[in-house]
Amino acid sequence: MAEFTVGEYITDTLELLWEQTHEIGGIAKEGFDDYFEGKTVGYAYSIENLQRFEEARKLCEFGMERGPQDYCYVED
Repeated sequence: MAEFTVGEYITDTLELLWEQTHEIGGIAKEGFDDYFEGKTVGYAYSIENLQRFEEARKLCEFGMERGPQDYCYVED
């Protein structure tokens, strides 16, 4: 389990987005293509200030009942 802050946002054509992110994006080309099927523009963001927890923490410690679909903001 970990937390991070969102850094740079990237908006570009799918071809250029893949070129910029494929080495660090954590997704294979097939998954990328499936995810953006039918789209001409894609969005990505960089991860900064990654903090991994030594022990897993429960979501209720962050005031959440279930995991977010994408991401959510938590209080410091």
